[in-house]
Amino acid sequence: MVAVFGASGKVGQAVVQLASRAGAMVFAVDRRADAPRGYAEGPVTYVDSSSEKPSAKIRADIVFNTVGSPYFAEANASLAKGGGRSS
Repeated sequence: MVAVFGASGKVGQAVVQLASRAGAMVFAVDRRADAPRGYAEGPVTYVDSSSEKPSAKIRADIVFNTVGSPYFAEANASLAKGGGRSS
């Protein structure tokens, strides 16, 4: 599972595309419901962080934060226990 914070930006859209192409379950997080959505090869769950806390819904193995400070705490809280570690 991959969570992409700032998914409507160009870098975020590229991460969504690559993760969905690799077959990952993808959560795309943005600050508004009408944020632009790019192309994805698989299903993507969109999360509007202005109306819900992403960490209440997401426990991802990989969290990609393209925004930085505004999403830092929520991105960390959305990381699964042991997420981001290689075996």
